[in-house]
Amino acid sequence: MTPRSPSPGAWPVPLPEVDPAWLWAVVGMAVGVLAAVLVIRRWAGPRGEPGPPEE
Repeated sequence: MTPRSPSPGAWPVPLPEVDPAWLWAVVGMAVGVLAAVLVIRRWAGPRGEPGPPEE
């Protein structure tokens, strides 16, 4: 598969060079947020589980 240039208008500005450290920071934050969401959802449990009585 040969790389092709994007169609005109797809990218109005050329993509800048990305610093690897910045890229790793963004990837790390995304993984951290995803892990936090999964942990919170597991800790909270599915809806309908018995919990403290609601008055």
